[in-house]
Amino acid sequence: MKSIKFGPADFPILIVRSAGTLAAYVNACPHQYLPLDHRGDNVLSADGKVLRCTNHSAGFRVRDGTGVEGLGLNCALDGIPIVVDDDGQIRVHGASAH
Repeated sequence: MKSIKFGPADFPILIVRSAGTLAAYVNACPHQYLPLDHRGDNVLSADGKVLRCTNHSAGFRVRDGTGVEGLGLNCALDGIPIVVDDDGQIRVHGASAH
């Protein structure tokens, strides 16, 4: 799991690899829009299947961002389309490579 800032406005993105698959989400819990890693970087569950907000423990499924625990129920993380270039660089799909 890696939290990064993207673009000139430092847009917060969370990138996670689980079971060999990469996923990217806006790093904001839909419960209060705080970054998932607001209170520390222990966001990914031990089994790698759930992203957990460190503020209120809302849980979201890694593979699709669907809320599955606590205050995450009936919510979802906003996904970000990403691609891995031939050179192994992760890029936001459709964004300029400059």
